[in-house]
Amino acid sequence: MRFFSIFLYFSAFPLFFTIFSNNILLLQLFNYYILIFFPCPTYLN
Repeated sequence: MRFFSIFLYFSAFPLFFTIFSNNILLLQLFNYYILIFFPCPTYLN
């Protein structure tokens, strides 16, 4: 489960970065996405 979540995170990272790179507000929301979903695999383990 942990490896699957990490795989999802790294596969979604370029997509969100390309979409939100030109919008500062959405880029800040993407920072919250990192803070919330990146530690999740360690919590699920």
